[in-house]
Amino acid sequence: MVQFCSEAEAQRMFGEFVIRWKACRGTTVTTYLHNANNAELYQKVTDVRVDGPVLSATVINSDNQQDAEFPTERALGITGDCIVDVDVAVTGGTPAQRKPAGRAVNLATAMLGRVR
Repeated sequence: MVQFCSEAEAQRMFGEFVIRWKACRGTTVTTYLHNANNAELYQKVTDVRVDGPVLSATVINSDNQQDAEFPTERALGITGDCIVDVDVAVTGGTPAQRKPAGRAVNLATAMLGRVR
């Protein structure tokens, strides 16, 4: 959680995050590890949406080593002069359990409810 100097500043930053995240929709970032396997990590930004005070996205993580894909759920929420940031990597369980399911949005919403 980050507390800004004013509600207006928090709102300005949240609006900027919305613009930037939407601009990244569909973009894949490649990270080259330069290791013995020449591993490459891929992160594709998907499902960017705004629902009231919560901005969310899913980042699909994969690599060139044939490891299983997994999602990282992201959410930013705003209330008053505060923004909460949640990142949930879904790496365990069966393939059916490694699907985006609103975990980050649920956590961000719960955190927003506790900000005073």
